[in-house]
Amino acid sequence: MALFGTKQENKDDEILAIFPEEIYRSGELELKDILTPSALEVRPTFVRLGAKLARTIFVFSYPRYLHTNWFSPIVNIDKIFDIAMYVNPVDTASMLRTLRRKVAQVQSQITMREEKGLVRDPMLDTAYRDLEEL
Repeated sequence: MALFGTKQENKDDEILAIFPEEIYRSGELELKDILTPSALEVRPTFVRLGAKLARTIFVFSYPRYLHTNWFSPIVNIDKIFDIAMYVNPVDTASMLRTLRRKVAQVQSQITMREEKGLVRDPMLDTAYRDLEEL
């Protein structure tokens, strides 16, 4: 308690000593500093890791007819990128059921168009022929 202008010294103010070794360690790089990117930005269409962009493009259908070098326009792009192709084998019985169902759908669409008196759709005819060939 201070009376008549005399100040009580604050004993809480202590000087903390910082050793040179601690200063050196605080500036030292750790493995996590080297491995982590400088920035991470996540957007709906891409992810940016530092200065690199990452984007996934999903292809769910192949061309109707495949020829030699059908994938060369994509592979020969003058950029660095990774391509991964996954082909999942499917059980023969379940695929035959799916194909039968699809043939029935396309055939019924063709029949409905004929009953309505509409002109034949070449896309439906081609799809029907392709399904029958499979």
